[in-house]
Amino acid sequence: MKYEPRLSRLVVLLAGLALSGCETPQRRANEEASARWNQARADVKARLAAEQLEVGNFEAAAGELAVAYELDPGNPRLVHLHARVLLAQGELGAAQRVLESACRSDDADAEMHYLLGIVYQQQERWRDALVKYRAACAQDEAGIAYMVAAVQALLQLDNIDEARAFLSRYRERSGWTSAYQAALAECHERAGDWPASATAWQRVVYSDGADAGLRERLAQAIFRAGRHSEALPILTETVDALRPNVPVRLRLMQAECYLALGRTDDAQNAARFVLARDPRQVAALRLLCRAMVQEGATDTALRVAQRAESLAPRDLVTLELVAGLAWRSGDRDLARTTARKIIGLDPINPIAGRILEGGVTSGK
Repeated sequence: MKYEPRLSRLVVLLAGLALSGCETPQRRANEEASARWNQARADVKARLAAEQLEVGNFEAAAGELAVAYELDPGNPRLVHLHARVLLAQGELGAAQRVLESACRSDDADAEMHYLLGIVYQQQERWRDALVKYRAACAQDEAGIAYMVAAVQALLQLDNIDEARAFLSRYRERSGWTSAYQAALAECHERAGDWPASATAWQRVVYSDGADAGLRERLAQAIFRAGRHSEALPILTETVDALRPNVPVRLRLMQAECYLALGRTDDAQNAARFVLARDPRQVAALRLLCRAMVQEGATDTALRVAQRAESLAPRDLVTLELVAGLAWRSGDRDLARTTARKIIGLDPINPIAGRILEGGVTSGK
């Protein structure tokens, strides 16, 4: 009988162990099911946040994201969305803190590095941005956006040759894409290789039916390559698409094409169109002046050039135009006076030198 209390305690202990053995797997199963349910709900909230972000409802996006974090706080995929929401809200410092912390973790992925690169880029920390873009490329070589961002950073740092070399490594994989060709076109632009730039922009525009901005880039490249007859129809189409808010640079480029093709009336009309909206447009005055010279109206062209000089008295191109036209019209005193102004700005200027030596020059 003296062993009965011990026996009772043993029975209770064994029964407890038996019960706990049954309950533990069930409890774990319940916890896992609950976690999966929370993750599913978090995914839904994350999608809702992304949709709100896409339509510009930043506060609503932040609210949905906060719920997603509560449901699934350890999900590294939410970091991308969190950073994008913060960037959209202009919270650059907060986005930087979130992403720098994430990039130090073992879960850091290409998108985190890329987004941190964007933060540094907005801070104009181009070298730091390049480091992060390269890190993103290293983790995901198929990420075209990462490659393009790295090229843009290299161009900002004036590493043009390195940018082109970087692109060449992606040619076989991504060379057919518009993003690749646009990045290549920009590299050629910066290098001053306008024919190559035009070829790349053509691949972009004609493969995707690009918008007016990209068509302008194509027209500019063709124009600077000296192919005015090809550039003009593209410029005209772009101008028509942007009416009534056509940038001055497009009007002037169109006028330059007219002038190069000998269509002096069209060139003058285009220049006057610009001047009607902004009479102080020196480039338009110079262009009008050159069109008049082509028609033989030297005296009228000189008066237009002098008007441009009054607006830009230290502009060398304008001063050279005045000096050359003054000489051609027979006003030697004005030509020499203007030539001396030029020498004061550019002591070895050849046009001013010829005038002061008694030579003859023509208007530019």
